[in-house]
Amino acid sequence: MPEGWYHGVFQSSLRFCGLLTCHLQVRMITGDNILTAKSIAKEIGIYTNGIAIEGPDFRKQSPEEQKETLKTMQVMARCSPQDKLTMVRRLKEMGEVVAVTGDGTNDAPALKEADVGLSMGITGTPVAQASFLLHLLP
Repeated sequence: MPEGWYHGVFQSSLRFCGLLTCHLQVRMITGDNILTAKSIAKEIGIYTNGIAIEGPDFRKQSPEEQKETLKTMQVMARCSPQDKLTMVRRLKEMGEVVAVTGDGTNDAPALKEADVGLSMGITGTPVAQASFLLHLLP
């Protein structure tokens, strides 16, 4: 597939779901390095004028600092499963309704903690699939 093929697919998916026109904040949380994460997030319209942070830096913050960061955070790179779970908990403490997508065993804690857990496709591990509220098929 040509480089950047996912841009149109992702943008179409966001439009279909109404995420680009309603008041939902989409964040990209990934284990990828920050340069890759920012580049992809920018290309698909998630990373615009917010914060991109690495998991180890987020982890070092106090709970109050994390909440402040989350107000404008659009990308978290090099994050651990615990970082994902912490992010979900902080957002819920802030009164946010949180949806999490995931496909791996490491995503299960955040999927369970979220208000809406979305297991991704048929490639998701059994642990992730058992933690979801909604299973998205291709």
